[in-house]
Amino acid sequence: MTVSIVTTQNFGMDRYSQEIAQRSRGPVFSVDRYNSSPGQMWEVVDALKEFCQPVHYPNQHFGWYAFSAGLPYIMTVHDLERITMSFPRENVDEQRKLRMDAAAIQKAHHVIAVSHATKRDIVRHLNVPKDRVSVVHNGVDHSVFHMREPIHQEFPFILYVGSERPRKNLRRLLAAFSQAKKDADIASLKLVKIGGPGRSLEFREDTLSAITEFGLTGEVIFLENVDDDLLASYYASAKALVYASLYEGFGFPLVEAMATGCPVITSRYGAQSEISGNAGYLVDPLDTNELSRAIVDVVSDGNLGRKLTLKGLKQSKKYCWNDAARETVKIFKLVEAKVEKENDIIKLCEEESSFARDHDSQILLETGLLANSGRG
Repeated sequence: MTVSIVTTQNFGMDRYSQEIAQRSRGPVFSVDRYNSSPGQMWEVVDALKEFCQPVHYPNQHFGWYAFSAGLPYIMTVHDLERITMSFPRENVDEQRKLRMDAAAIQKAHHVIAVSHATKRDIVRHLNVPKDRVSVVHNGVDHSVFHMREPIHQEFPFILYVGSERPRKNLRRLLAAFSQAKKDADIASLKLVKIGGPGRSLEFREDTLSAITEFGLTGEVIFLENVDDDLLASYYASAKALVYASLYEGFGFPLVEAMATGCPVITSRYGAQSEISGNAGYLVDPLDTNELSRAIVDVVSDGNLGRKLTLKGLKQSKKYCWNDAARETVKIFKLVEAKVEKENDIIKLCEEESSFARDHDSQILLETGLLANSGRG
Protein backbone atom coordinates (compact mmCIF):
# COMPACT_ATOMS: atom_id res chain seq x y z
CA MET A 1 0.00 0.00 0.00
CA THR A 2 1.31 3.44 -0.94
CA VAL A 3 2.57 5.65 1.88
CA SER A 4 1.37 9.27 1.78
CA ILE A 5 3.52 12.18 2.90
CA VAL A 6 1.51 14.99 4.51
CA THR A 7 2.92 18.50 4.92
CA THR A 8 1.67 20.34 7.96
CA GLN A 9 1.35 23.97 6.86
CA ASN A 10 -1.81 25.55 5.47
CA PHE A 11 -0.94 26.64 1.95
CA GLY A 12 -2.34 25.18 -1.25
CA MET A 13 0.17 22.34 -1.61
CA ASP A 14 -0.19 21.46 2.08
CA ARG A 15 -3.96 21.39 1.83
CA TYR A 16 -3.65 19.08 -1.16
CA SER A 17 -1.49 16.62 0.79
CA GLN A 18 -3.91 16.59 3.70
CA GLU A 19 -7.06 16.16 1.62
CA ILE A 20 -5.61 13.31 -0.46
CA ALA A 21 -4.04 11.44 2.47
CA GLN A 22 -7.25 11.67 4.49
CA ARG A 23 -9.19 9.97 1.70
CA SER A 24 -6.60 7.45 0.52
CA ARG A 25 -6.69 5.69 3.91
CA GLY A 26 -3.14 4.43 3.65
CA PRO A 27 -0.15 4.93 5.95
CA VAL A 28 0.77 8.59 6.51
CA PHE A 29 3.95 10.41 7.52
CA SER A 30 3.73 14.07 8.52
CA VAL A 31 6.51 16.45 7.49
CA ASP A 32 7.12 20.10 8.26
CA ARG A 33 8.34 21.18 4.82
CA TYR A 34 9.94 24.31 6.27
CA ASN A 35 12.02 22.26 8.69
CA SER A 36 15.10 21.20 6.76
CA SER A 37 17.02 19.93 9.78
CA PRO A 38 18.95 16.73 9.00
CA GLY A 39 17.39 15.08 12.05
CA GLN A 40 13.82 15.38 10.79
CA MET A 41 14.73 14.53 7.22
CA TRP A 42 16.61 11.35 8.07
CA GLU A 43 13.97 10.31 10.58
CA VAL A 44 11.35 10.37 7.81
CA VAL A 45 13.63 8.57 5.35
CA ASP A 46 14.47 5.82 7.88
CA ALA A 47 10.77 5.32 8.64
CA LEU A 48 9.95 5.06 4.93
CA LYS A 49 12.71 2.51 4.41
CA GLU A 50 11.31 0.37 7.22
CA PHE A 51 7.87 0.42 5.64
CA CYS A 52 9.40 -0.46 2.26
CA GLN A 53 6.38 0.49 0.11
CA PRO A 54 5.83 2.98 -2.74
CA VAL A 55 5.65 6.58 -1.54
CA HIS A 56 3.47 9.49 -2.65
CA TYR A 57 5.40 12.76 -2.43
CA PRO A 58 2.70 15.47 -2.48
CA ASN A 59 4.73 18.20 -4.15
CA GLN A 60 7.75 18.68 -6.38
CA HIS A 61 10.11 19.78 -3.61
CA PHE A 62 10.78 16.31 -2.16
CA GLY A 63 13.72 15.42 -4.40
CA TRP A 64 16.14 14.81 -1.51
CA TYR A 65 13.66 12.48 0.23
CA ALA A 66 12.95 10.59 -2.99
CA PHE A 67 16.60 9.87 -3.73
CA SER A 68 17.59 9.23 -0.09
CA ALA A 69 14.78 6.75 0.56
CA GLY A 70 15.47 4.87 -2.67
CA LEU A 71 11.91 3.54 -2.88
CA PRO A 72 9.48 3.56 -5.82
CA TYR A 73 7.44 6.75 -5.73
CA ILE A 74 4.70 8.88 -7.23
CA MET A 75 5.27 12.64 -7.23
CA THR A 76 2.63 15.34 -7.56
CA VAL A 77 3.77 18.47 -9.39
CA HIS A 78 1.84 21.68 -8.73
CA ASP A 79 3.91 23.91 -11.00
CA LEU A 80 7.40 24.29 -12.42
CA GLU A 81 7.71 27.99 -11.66
CA ARG A 82 10.88 27.74 -9.57
CA ILE A 83 12.48 25.41 -12.08
CA THR A 84 11.51 27.20 -15.30
CA MET A 85 10.93 30.85 -14.38
CA SER A 86 12.92 32.15 -11.43
CA PHE A 87 15.95 29.93 -11.03
CA PRO A 88 18.02 31.65 -8.29
CA ARG A 89 21.42 31.37 -9.96
CA GLU A 90 23.16 33.37 -7.26
CA ASN A 91 22.35 30.69 -4.67
CA VAL A 92 24.42 27.55 -5.25
CA ASP A 93 22.61 25.47 -2.60
CA GLU A 94 19.24 26.40 -4.04
CA GLN A 95 20.41 25.54 -7.55
CA ARG A 96 21.50 22.12 -6.33
CA LYS A 97 18.18 21.52 -4.61
CA LEU A 98 16.15 22.52 -7.65
CA ARG A 99 18.24 20.30 -9.91
CA MET A 100 17.57 17.42 -7.52
CA ASP A 101 13.84 18.21 -7.53
CA ALA A 102 13.80 18.27 -11.33
CA ALA A 103 15.67 14.96 -11.50
CA ALA A 104 13.24 13.43 -8.99
CA ILE A 105 10.30 14.34 -11.23
CA GLN A 106 12.08 12.70 -14.16
CA LYS A 107 12.83 9.52 -12.17
CA ALA A 108 9.36 9.07 -10.63
CA HIS A 109 7.45 5.89 -11.39
CA HIS A 110 4.52 8.18 -12.13
CA VAL A 111 3.86 11.91 -12.00
CA ILE A 112 0.56 13.56 -11.09
CA ALA A 113 0.04 17.03 -12.57
CA VAL A 114 -2.68 19.26 -11.10
CA SER A 115 -3.57 20.71 -14.52
CA HIS A 116 -3.07 19.99 -18.20
CA ALA A 117 -0.95 23.15 -18.36
CA THR A 118 1.38 21.72 -15.72
CA LYS A 119 1.55 18.41 -17.57
CA ARG A 120 2.61 20.24 -20.74
CA ASP A 121 5.37 21.98 -18.78
CA ILE A 122 6.60 18.69 -17.32
CA VAL A 123 6.72 17.03 -20.73
CA ARG A 124 8.26 20.06 -22.46
CA HIS A 125 10.84 21.14 -19.90
CA LEU A 126 11.77 17.85 -18.22
CA ASN A 127 11.22 15.42 -21.12
CA VAL A 128 9.03 13.11 -19.04
CA PRO A 129 7.04 10.75 -21.33
CA LYS A 130 3.39 11.75 -21.63
CA ASP A 131 2.17 8.32 -20.56
CA ARG A 132 3.97 8.69 -17.23
CA VAL A 133 2.09 11.89 -16.34
CA SER A 134 -1.58 11.90 -15.30
CA VAL A 135 -3.70 14.99 -14.75
CA VAL A 136 -5.74 15.09 -11.55
CA HIS A 137 -7.25 18.49 -10.78
CA ASN A 138 -7.31 19.75 -7.20
CA GLY A 139 -10.58 20.02 -5.34
CA VAL A 140 -12.27 22.64 -3.21
CA ASP A 141 -14.04 22.30 0.14
CA HIS A 142 -17.63 22.96 -0.90
CA SER A 143 -18.74 22.84 2.75
CA VAL A 144 -16.84 26.12 3.25
CA PHE A 145 -16.75 27.73 -0.17
CA HIS A 146 -20.38 28.14 -1.19
CA MET A 147 -22.92 30.92 -1.71
CA ARG A 148 -23.40 32.88 1.51
CA GLU A 149 -24.46 36.23 2.85
CA PRO A 150 -21.92 38.99 2.14
CA ILE A 151 -20.11 40.71 4.98
CA HIS A 152 -21.03 44.32 5.68
CA GLN A 153 -18.63 46.78 4.07
CA GLU A 154 -18.90 50.54 3.74
CA PHE A 155 -17.41 50.42 0.24
CA PRO A 156 -17.44 48.13 -2.82
CA PHE A 157 -14.24 46.21 -3.44
CA ILE A 158 -12.45 43.83 -5.74
CA LEU A 159 -10.37 41.05 -4.26
CA TYR A 160 -6.90 39.65 -4.82
CA VAL A 161 -5.86 36.51 -2.91
CA GLY A 162 -2.24 35.42 -2.93
CA SER A 163 1.35 36.48 -2.37
CA GLU A 164 3.20 39.43 -3.84
CA ARG A 165 5.83 37.45 -5.72
CA PRO A 166 6.62 38.94 -9.15
CA ARG A 167 4.86 36.17 -11.08
CA LYS A 168 1.61 37.08 -9.34
CA ASN A 169 1.58 40.26 -11.45
CA LEU A 170 0.36 42.46 -8.61
CA ARG A 171 2.13 45.55 -9.91
CA ARG A 172 0.12 45.45 -13.16
CA LEU A 173 -3.06 44.80 -11.19
CA LEU A 174 -2.38 47.94 -9.13
CA ALA A 175 -1.73 49.95 -12.30
CA ALA A 176 -4.95 48.64 -13.85
CA PHE A 177 -6.91 49.32 -10.66
CA SER A 178 -5.66 52.91 -10.56
CA GLN A 179 -6.69 53.37 -14.17
CA ALA A 180 -10.11 51.77 -13.62
CA LYS A 181 -10.89 54.09 -10.69
CA LYS A 182 -10.88 57.03 -13.09
CA ASP A 183 -14.29 55.77 -14.23
CA ALA A 184 -16.80 57.81 -12.21
CA ASP A 185 -19.11 54.81 -11.73
CA ILE A 186 -16.53 52.90 -9.71
CA ALA A 187 -14.46 55.70 -8.17
CA SER A 188 -15.26 54.47 -4.65
CA LEU A 189 -13.95 50.95 -5.39
CA LYS A 190 -11.25 49.54 -3.09
CA LEU A 191 -8.85 46.63 -3.53
CA VAL A 192 -8.70 44.08 -0.70
CA LYS A 193 -5.52 42.03 -0.78
CA ILE A 194 -5.56 38.80 1.29
CA GLY A 195 -2.35 36.92 2.03
CA GLY A 196 1.23 37.58 3.06
CA PRO A 197 3.94 39.04 0.84
CA GLY A 198 5.66 35.74 0.14
CA ARG A 199 9.20 34.51 0.74
CA SER A 200 10.83 37.96 0.77
CA LEU A 201 9.95 41.20 2.53
CA GLU A 202 11.17 42.94 -0.61
CA PHE A 203 7.94 41.85 -2.27
CA ARG A 204 5.93 43.96 0.18
CA GLU A 205 8.30 46.88 -0.31
CA ASP A 206 7.74 46.67 -4.07
CA THR A 207 3.97 46.57 -3.52
CA LEU A 208 3.97 49.62 -1.27
CA SER A 209 6.17 51.45 -3.75
CA ALA A 210 3.70 50.68 -6.56
CA ILE A 211 0.77 51.85 -4.43
CA THR A 212 2.48 55.20 -3.97
CA GLU A 213 3.49 55.40 -7.63
CA PHE A 214 -0.05 54.81 -8.87
CA GLY A 215 -1.70 57.16 -6.38
CA LEU A 216 -3.47 54.40 -4.45
CA THR A 217 -2.60 55.38 -0.89
CA GLY A 218 -5.59 54.42 1.26
CA GLU A 219 -7.21 52.48 -1.59
CA VAL A 220 -5.64 49.07 -0.89
CA ILE A 221 -6.49 47.08 2.23
CA PHE A 222 -4.09 44.34 3.40
CA LEU A 223 -5.37 41.32 5.32
CA GLU A 224 -3.32 38.36 6.54
CA ASN A 225 -4.07 35.25 8.61
CA VAL A 226 -7.62 35.03 7.29
CA ASP A 227 -9.23 31.65 7.95
CA ASP A 228 -11.20 29.84 5.25
CA ASP A 229 -14.61 30.78 6.63
CA LEU A 230 -13.83 34.50 6.62
CA LEU A 231 -12.11 34.17 3.24
CA ALA A 232 -15.28 32.67 1.80
CA SER A 233 -17.24 35.64 3.15
CA TYR A 234 -14.85 38.03 1.41
CA TYR A 235 -15.30 36.15 -1.86
CA ALA A 236 -19.07 36.36 -1.45
CA SER A 237 -18.86 40.10 -0.85
CA ALA A 238 -16.40 41.09 -3.58
CA LYS A 239 -17.41 42.55 -6.92
CA ALA A 240 -14.79 40.30 -8.50
CA LEU A 241 -11.67 38.30 -7.82
CA VAL A 242 -8.84 39.59 -10.00
CA TYR A 243 -6.26 36.84 -10.44
CA ALA A 244 -4.17 37.48 -13.54
CA SER A 245 -0.83 35.89 -12.71
CA LEU A 246 1.96 35.51 -15.22
CA TYR A 247 2.17 31.83 -14.29
CA GLU A 248 0.08 29.39 -12.26
CA GLY A 249 0.05 25.62 -12.01
CA PHE A 250 -3.58 25.58 -10.86
CA GLY A 251 -4.92 28.58 -8.94
CA PHE A 252 -6.91 27.67 -5.81
CA PRO A 253 -8.41 31.18 -5.45
CA LEU A 254 -10.14 30.80 -8.83
CA VAL A 255 -12.03 27.70 -7.73
CA GLU A 256 -12.79 29.08 -4.27
CA ALA A 257 -14.16 32.29 -5.76
CA MET A 258 -16.30 30.53 -8.36
CA ALA A 259 -17.71 28.15 -5.72
CA THR A 260 -18.69 31.16 -3.61
CA GLY A 261 -20.38 33.01 -6.46
CA CYS A 262 -17.67 35.61 -6.99
CA PRO A 263 -17.00 36.61 -10.63
CA VAL A 264 -13.39 36.01 -11.68
CA ILE A 265 -11.09 38.03 -13.92
CA THR A 266 -8.07 35.97 -14.89
CA SER A 267 -5.41 35.26 -17.48
CA ARG A 268 -6.33 33.75 -20.82
CA TYR A 269 -3.11 31.73 -20.76
CA GLY A 270 -2.07 28.48 -19.13
CA ALA A 271 -3.71 26.86 -16.14
CA GLN A 272 -5.84 29.88 -15.25
CA SER A 273 -7.94 29.70 -18.41
CA GLU A 274 -8.10 25.91 -18.06
CA ILE A 275 -9.39 26.02 -14.48
CA SER A 276 -11.85 28.89 -15.00
CA GLY A 277 -13.15 27.43 -18.26
CA ASN A 278 -15.85 29.60 -19.81
CA ALA A 279 -16.63 31.14 -16.42
CA GLY A 280 -13.81 33.68 -16.30
CA TYR A 281 -13.42 37.10 -17.86
CA LEU A 282 -10.12 36.36 -19.62
CA VAL A 283 -7.43 38.98 -20.21
CA ASP A 284 -3.84 39.28 -21.35
CA PRO A 285 -2.00 39.60 -18.00
CA LEU A 286 0.65 41.79 -19.65
CA ASP A 287 -1.90 44.31 -20.94
CA THR A 288 -2.74 46.81 -18.20
CA ASN A 289 -5.38 48.53 -20.35
CA GLU A 290 -7.20 45.26 -20.97
CA LEU A 291 -7.09 44.38 -17.29
CA SER A 292 -8.43 47.82 -16.40
CA ARG A 293 -11.32 47.47 -18.86
CA ALA A 294 -12.17 44.08 -17.38
CA ILE A 295 -12.42 45.57 -13.88
CA VAL A 296 -14.69 48.37 -15.10
CA ASP A 297 -16.87 45.97 -17.12
CA VAL A 298 -17.43 43.43 -14.35
CA VAL A 299 -17.90 45.95 -11.53
CA SER A 300 -20.22 48.31 -13.42
CA ASP A 301 -22.26 45.78 -15.42
CA GLY A 302 -24.54 43.84 -13.08
CA ASN A 303 -25.78 41.53 -15.83
CA LEU A 304 -22.24 40.54 -16.75
CA GLY A 305 -21.40 39.91 -13.10
CA ARG A 306 -24.45 37.67 -12.68
CA LYS A 307 -23.60 35.68 -15.82
CA LEU A 308 -20.07 35.10 -14.57
CA THR A 309 -21.41 34.07 -11.16
CA LEU A 310 -23.74 31.45 -12.64
CA LYS A 311 -21.06 30.08 -14.94
CA GLY A 312 -18.58 30.02 -12.08
CA LEU A 313 -20.89 28.07 -9.79
CA LYS A 314 -21.30 25.45 -12.51
CA GLN A 315 -17.58 25.33 -13.29
CA SER A 316 -16.62 24.96 -9.62
CA LYS A 317 -18.58 21.71 -9.35
CA LYS A 318 -15.88 20.06 -11.47
CA TYR A 319 -13.43 20.39 -8.59
CA CYS A 320 -14.08 17.97 -5.73
CA TRP A 321 -11.61 16.44 -3.29
CA ASN A 322 -13.39 13.08 -3.31
CA ASP A 323 -12.97 12.86 -7.08
CA ALA A 324 -9.33 13.97 -6.85
CA ALA A 325 -8.59 11.33 -4.20
CA ARG A 326 -10.38 8.61 -6.17
CA GLU A 327 -8.29 9.30 -9.28
CA THR A 328 -5.12 9.53 -7.21
CA VAL A 329 -5.73 6.17 -5.52
CA LYS A 330 -6.19 4.61 -8.97
CA ILE A 331 -2.69 5.82 -9.83
CA PHE A 332 -1.38 4.44 -6.53
CA LYS A 333 -2.78 1.02 -7.44
CA LEU A 334 -1.30 1.12 -10.94
CA VAL A 335 2.13 1.90 -9.53
CA GLU A 336 1.79 -0.73 -6.81
CA ALA A 337 0.95 -3.34 -9.46
CA LYS A 338 3.87 -2.20 -11.61
CA VAL A 339 6.29 -2.36 -8.69
CA GLU A 340 5.02 -5.80 -7.70
CA LYS A 341 5.55 -7.03 -11.25
CA GLU A 342 9.06 -5.55 -11.32
CA ASN A 343 9.85 -7.23 -8.00
CA ASP A 344 8.55 -10.57 -9.32
CA ILE A 345 10.79 -10.25 -12.37
CA ILE A 346 13.79 -9.38 -10.19
CA LYS A 347 13.03 -12.34 -7.93
CA LEU A 348 12.69 -14.67 -10.92
CA CYS A 349 15.98 -13.42 -12.37
CA GLU A 350 17.70 -13.95 -9.03
CA GLU A 351 16.28 -17.48 -8.78
CA GLU A 352 17.40 -18.29 -12.33
CA SER A 353 20.82 -16.83 -11.61
CA SER A 354 21.06 -18.86 -8.42
CA PHE A 355 19.98 -22.00 -10.28
CA ALA A 356 22.56 -21.34 -12.98
CA ARG A 357 25.30 -20.88 -10.40
CA ASP A 358 24.28 -24.08 -8.62
CA HIS A 359 24.17 -25.93 -11.94
CA ASP A 360 27.60 -24.67 -12.94
CA SER A 361 28.97 -25.60 -9.55
CA GLN A 362 27.54 -29.12 -9.89
CA ILE A 363 29.12 -29.52 -13.31
CA LEU A 364 32.47 -28.34 -11.99
CA LEU A 365 32.15 -30.69 -9.04
CA GLU A 366 31.29 -33.67 -11.24
CA THR A 367 34.07 -32.77 -13.66
CA GLY A 368 36.51 -32.65 -10.80
CA LEU A 369 35.35 -36.00 -9.46
CA LEU A 370 35.72 -37.62 -12.87
CA ALA A 371 39.20 -36.21 -13.24
CA ASN A 372 40.21 -37.49 -9.86
CA SER A 373 38.73 -40.91 -10.70
CA GLY A 374 40.75 -41.05 -13.88
CA ARG A 375 43.98 -40.38 -12.03
CA GLY A 376 43.17 -43.18 -9.64
